[in-house]
Amino acid sequence: MPNTGSDIAPPSHHTHVKTQNRNFTAVAAIRSVDNSNDNKTNAVETAVKMVISSDAERMKKEIMLDEDLHRRLEVFQSLFMDAMQCIEDCKESLDTKHFEEESIAAKDAVEEACTVIKDILYELNLEEKEAGIKGGDRRSCRVRKENGLKVEQLRRELEQVLGSEK
Repeated sequence: MPNTGSDIAPPSHHTHVKTQNRNFTAVAAIRSVDNSNDNKTNAVETAVKMVISSDAERMKKEIMLDEDLHRRLEVFQSLFMDAMQCIEDCKESLDTKHFEEESIAAKDAVEEACTVIKDILYELNLEEKEAGIKGGDRRSCRVRKENGLKVEQLRRELEQVLGSEK
């Protein structure tokens, strides 16, 4: 006699797992033939493994591509140049009525450039930590070496200009 599907029980056990602000629902169908706790436990374990592997796949996709890193570093470089120009404008406005306005613009530009590079480094560090990457050849180390002095230069020059106003 052909199977009409009437001997298969509907899903009778649902497991809800919340990971990293995402809700996943894994539904494990347990056949009515054997309702033992072992089968329920196995079904739950399988469902949880599905959720974890889905989360791992999502995290792999979130790794910052080299092209994205390059683009974001170009944005930082542009902000760095803008901040240097703002600091220069601030220097030129020393002892004028525009100094306060120029100093606010310079502070904001320096802060914006520093925030962008800090965010890039944070994301790279987090990505490397989650992937178990260690050592001095990490992308975060290279980015820090290549751009850390620029950040210090911005802060130092801004501090000099603001200090010479007094």
